[in-house]
Amino acid sequence: RSHLPPNGKVMGGSELGFALGFQPYLIDDRFLGYLSGIRPDVFVENEYYGGGGPGWVASREILQTQYHLVLQNKAYNVYVRNQDSGSDSRPK
Repeated sequence: RSHLPPNGKVMGGSELGFALGFQPYLIDDRFLGYLSGIRPDVFVENEYYGGGGPGWVASREILQTQYHLVLQNKAYNVYVRNQDSGSDSRPK
């Protein structure tokens, strides 16, 4: 929560709803908006957000170029969007 700006979006597994609340700003999308085009402010990756298909490859590239790792533990990797990556976290 500390990295989430006002009106920001979080992408991660649905289990995050228990910690963050089941709110519209929480989106379950393991491919980091590959299909939806939504770019969240915070991306939370767990063991189930693993590889497979073009969506996974694209999400790895997006993570490497537009996000930076702020927390890593056995359960999660938490990435925050870089300041210079734009502010289009909402669908157009």
